[in-house]
Amino acid sequence: MAALTRTLEDGKRTGKLDLTSLVLQTIPNQVFVVGAQITELTLSRNQLTQLPSQIGLCVRLRVLVVSWNSLTALPHELSRLHALERFDASFNQLTDLTSCLSKCVALRELKVNDNKLVRISAELCKLSNLQHLHLQYNQLSALPPSLCEIGALRTLELAGNPWLSPPTGIIYAGLLDIMNYLRSIHDPPPSVGTESSIFLPPVTSVSSSSSFTPSYAVQPGAGRTESNFSSADDYLFNPSTTNLALLLSSSVGTSPTIPPSSSASSSSSSSS
Repeated sequence: MAALTRTLEDGKRTGKLDLTSLVLQTIPNQVFVVGAQITELTLSRNQLTQLPSQIGLCVRLRVLVVSWNSLTALPHELSRLHALERFDASFNQLTDLTSCLSKCVALRELKVNDNKLVRISAELCKLSNLQHLHLQYNQLSALPPSLCEIGALRTLELAGNPWLSPPTGIIYAGLLDIMNYLRSIHDPPPSVGTESSIFLPPVTSVSSSSSFTPSYAVQPGAGRTESNFSSADDYLFNPSTTNLALLLSSSVGTSPTIPPSSSASSSSSSSS
């Protein structure tokens, strides 16, 4: 108790309170008595299972480190820490990174690696100053597409998760590829009827005479399904064929001409 008292006195004087490795199961109330004067609070390597609501009283906190504990959730009161710049909750038992952190708008570094996270709140996109995000070694399968809105992001650690979206290949390609992938999901192609929409009529049949019989219009990007795309779509999306001619001709209202297949051409030449 005497050692804790001295530590609290030092924290009150310096603004930095280090309570590492004190086998704490709860945070002593004395901490919150001086909470409004503390700018850095370290509670690493204890036995904490939760953070009390009083953590919201530490409104001047710039650094909060609670790594190597047994936390299973984060309190909503963290949203009051508007001055928080660095939050380290790595090596805990967290399963959900809730939206309470979205109001910590000064946050620059967030470390929640080595937890049991299964989801990340889309609200994290509000952390416009976030530069370093550590999510490695959790149970995450998908990143929220809105994450691409964090323009300040410089470090994104994702190893050790069962990723499905983005796929693993993009994960290992690096930050730029990851953000581009998320942006492609977050900002889908223009919807039907907008000025920027371009409609390409699908082909119902392709013959050696290059006949073209449109049946209905389908916007590219609306989804390749069996009902709205025919087997001749390779002509529309294969860059080795006349994609550009098709795109230009359909955009000005003329019927595009599809070149005959190589087999049809050879058949025609042999008959002649």
